[in-house]
Amino acid sequence: MIVIGSILVDTLSYGMVLFIISIGLSITLGLMRVVNLAHCGFAMAGGYFASYAIESMGVPYGLAVLLAVIGVVVLSMPIERLLFRPLYGKSDYLLQVLVTIGIAFCVIGLTNYFFGPTLKKIPLPPMLSGPVDIGFRFIPAHRIFVVLSGLLIFAGLWFLIEKTRFGVMLRAAVDNASIAASLGIKTQRLYTMTFVISVALGAFGGVVGAELLPIEPHYALRYMVVILVVVCIGGAGSIGGALAASLLLGFVDTASKYLFAGYAEICLYVSVIAIVMLFPGGLLGRKIHLPTSTSAASIDPPRRRIAFVSSLGIGIAGLCAYFIWPEYSGYFSRVVSLALLVISLDLIVGYCGIATLGQAALYGIGAYATGIVALEVGHADPLFLLGVGLVAGGIAGLISGLIIVRATGLAQLILTVAIVQLTLAVANKLTWLTGGSDGLAEIVPGKLFGVFAFDFAGELGYLLGLAVLVIVLLVITVIVNSPFGLLCRGIKGDPVRVAALGGNVNRTLTKMFVISGMVAGIGGSLAAITSSVVGLDSLSFERSADAFIMLILGGSGTIFGAVAGVISYLVAEHLIAAASPFHWLIAIGAILVAVMYFLPTGLQGLSSELKRRWFRSSTASIRSVK
Repeated sequence: MIVIGSILVDTLSYGMVLFIISIGLSITLGLMRVVNLAHCGFAMAGGYFASYAIESMGVPYGLAVLLAVIGVVVLSMPIERLLFRPLYGKSDYLLQVLVTIGIAFCVIGLTNYFFGPTLKKIPLPPMLSGPVDIGFRFIPAHRIFVVLSGLLIFAGLWFLIEKTRFGVMLRAAVDNASIAASLGIKTQRLYTMTFVISVALGAFGGVVGAELLPIEPHYALRYMVVILVVVCIGGAGSIGGALAASLLLGFVDTASKYLFAGYAEICLYVSVIAIVMLFPGGLLGRKIHLPTSTSAASIDPPRRRIAFVSSLGIGIAGLCAYFIWPEYSGYFSRVVSLALLVISLDLIVGYCGIATLGQAALYGIGAYATGIVALEVGHADPLFLLGVGLVAGGIAGLISGLIIVRATGLAQLILTVAIVQLTLAVANKLTWLTGGSDGLAEIVPGKLFGVFAFDFAGELGYLLGLAVLVIVLLVITVIVNSPFGLLCRGIKGDPVRVAALGGNVNRTLTKMFVISGMVAGIGGSLAAITSSVVGLDSLSFERSADAFIMLILGGSGTIFGAVAGVISYLVAEHLIAAASPFHWLIAIGAILVAVMYFLPTGLQGLSSELKRRWFRSSTASIRSVK
């Protein structure tokens, strides 16, 4: 009974922290239709502000909380006006996801630059730091404060939205903004006020929840997944749903830590996948129908003949780079490996319209499978190891595809994140197989064709990777220009119409997931062979986010834009990160936001537009001469 009581008490306090932080995002998504992945960035900024006010300025705790909330709100106002306001009413939720991820990167970089990249403490006053006897155990008074704060916020928000004139106008603006505006309701002002409430709640949650969710350099990305899960399970826009989901996830996480020590994270994400599949629209909220197609970020793929020539051109350019800079062969191998990862992502995003933030799971599984087989067999043939990565990635793609294609919108996005987090947790736990946090090392492949041995400089590894990249590009070109590829593009444009015409949407998408997994598995396998090590970073959410940024930077839906995006991203990373890692985060966030607003089709789209303009100008010149 004592254990059960402790689980319930800890569930209540942890669940309330999740609720206070997540309710702001739930309001933004449910009432404004904006997927704000920067929400945890505002919570993190609130924690940093409060910590600085208390420790450096000597401000009392209560005043520090107030100043932190006001400071974050003031900081967010120009961001709302310049970056969020254009997102209101947009139907392309991929645009929202990427812009807000870019904003999150900028917030992380700025807060760490000004306040330092260390774990921040928020000292509590004596009134909140002392223990309270609840009969069977002592708990910190601060946790009771958190629970009471969560209940007050729940009651206050319910009254504001359901019983006040502001709530009536906001719901009217959400249902039909144009009619609401014609009736004299200032919709933009309503949205701004709602955004301020959301940010203020996030900042407050970041401060009061710092005991359970510590303020650290990557807070905005680390807890973004959990907060998104709460919103998805609770139902976007549902206050009661957010509270129920927070308590449910708090219970699963807390009970797992008490009863299955060491397996809590695995239990959490298995539960998340099961709940999302059972309740894709949330426990209590309305299902938000987010579109799966992203027409604004797509351009027509090149014709087959041009694609073949481009593939061979990439091979020739890669050989030229090898002869000019042979000392960078190891770095070039990384470029090729990541290019295969981003190409695999393009097959899902660019050709099927599924926004996935879990592609690193397929890449990492290919890498680990290769490393495990190489260490068990010893000096295995490198082509055989690439085949191992291909098969492992294809199987992982099949399993994940069967799960992901059954959902849509936010639920689908959450499933992709949950799958990569679950894969990471499993790899971290199976130390006897994967090495855990230490990873796998000393992966030594045998001689290529039984003749060529891999050298320390990585020259042979790069040449092998370049050849594999060209072959993959040629094969993918045939696939995407086949009837199957055209069917995938049709599903991206209008899955309902394709289904009405007799097409099997889920089966087709699952097949593309298998192909995508094979390509990603080859990329992971190549990384294991050329670097001789495999670590948990190959399975991380950050690797998936980086791949998504590379794809958008190069241009989705063209395959070759993926290669351009990888090269551009890594060159920028090398140049900017050399000065400061904080500058790098700020720069990549700013670049991502700028690309999404001003160059949504990426570098490949820019190239196509320049070609069209050149053709038009040449045609006009010829006509004028005639």
